[in-house]
Amino acid sequence: MLRKIKIDWADLPNTAPPEIPFPIPKSGITAPKEISPENYPDFLDQIGHVGMGGGGFRTSEKIRASTGAHTLIINGVECEPGICIDQAILLHESQWVIAGANA
Repeated sequence: MLRKIKIDWADLPNTAPPEIPFPIPKSGITAPKEISPENYPDFLDQIGHVGMGGGGFRTSEKIRASTGAHTLIINGVECEPGICIDQAILLHESQWVIAGANA
């Protein structure tokens, strides 16, 4: 039997509002036609894009760190047994993987 649990956050000790991981943009989002390879990481910061890994790492930092890389490794290994989404994407949507690698 399920029961509803009500938590009164005001009664909990040392509670603080969750941190905002990214600054709120002060201006509008960059128009797609204004995006260049040089300002692409800044655009990713504007839209708050993060990786899908659960760590919440900024995609822009990953892009900046890869500047000058000469090799691209596409990791298609699943994180849990029985999951096959990476395999399905590589098999059935490979054109998007190739487009992303070329970009």
